[in-house]
Amino acid sequence: MASSVPAAMTFFGVIQRIYTMFSASTERWTILLKYVSDFTLKPMSDTRWESRVESIKPIRFQLGQVHDALVEVSELTKVPKIKSESLSLANYEFSYDFILSVVIWYELLSAINKVSKSLQSEAIELSNAVQLLSGLKDFFNNFREKGFELSKKTAQQLCEDIGTQPIFKQSRVLKKSKQFDYECNDTRTVSNEQKFYQDYFLALVDQAIVSINQRFEQLSEHSENF
Repeated sequence: MASSVPAAMTFFGVIQRIYTMFSASTERWTILLKYVSDFTLKPMSDTRWESRVESIKPIRFQLGQVHDALVEVSELTKVPKIKSESLSLANYEFSYDFILSVVIWYELLSAINKVSKSLQSEAIELSNAVQLLSGLKDFFNNFREKGFELSKKTAQQLCEDIGTQPIFKQSRVLKKSKQFDYECNDTRTVSNEQKFYQDYFLALVDQAIVSINQRFEQLSEHSENF
């Protein structure tokens, strides 16, 4: 899912930047710990799949605290590069699009991670594995229908905590190129929310559904045979 949409790749890049900002300095890490109390920031790993949900969880449930820690770093640092980066993260990257992405990704990855852990159990039976995967597919299908609106409500509440307007970033106007001079411009205006919904949300969820169907089709056939 993360590699299927360019904006999703950018999102995880921002998550990693936030962790690096604090972890690269004991002084900045101390500032972070002054604000967060439940979960500390975690890095992402290419070899540990679970690291993605672990890296999002602290921001999902302590977004306001992490934001305030970034602001304090920008106020106290004497290094121009660090001041610029921390201000950029706090003021620009913590946009409505980013906050909504945090909510959506946490819901998706938490559901997958729960099933993934169960499937790794040595004692799990084939029929139980198929049942878990079937439940996961049901979750994705239901999330596809209702998850966007529910995620928006949660994201709007988080925006209020840090004083961010729940407004989507400006999207480009899509234009069909003209092949001949006499052709008129065919311009279709897509709202920022609709673009996010179609090109980001639906793309992620649909990719997950397709992947689950493809990867575990054979497992379902084995279960039916047995």
